[in-house]
Amino acid sequence: MVLIGQGQGDQTDLYAGSAGGGEMFQLTFTREPERTPMLDPTGVQLAFLREDRRGEVWLVVMNLFNTAERETTVPSDAGPVER
Repeated sequence: MVLIGQGQGDQTDLYAGSAGGGEMFQLTFTREPERTPMLDPTGVQLAFLREDRRGEVWLVVMNLFNTAERETTVPSDAGPVER
């Protein structure tokens, strides 16, 4: 499972752990708030939203095997982004 937790300063980062309990592992280490994590059905990739200091929202897809990230901006005409 993936949870949102306190990160650097007052920002949020993402953490992963087993649904059965145990240790949590920090996945992101940014100064930008991250939210709305969604695992793919295989549990290999994680999609989430990240907002930069200008207020621009990015859709990020992370490979959970190596934490590599791909980012794309969310188009302004895509409608409201849940905060």
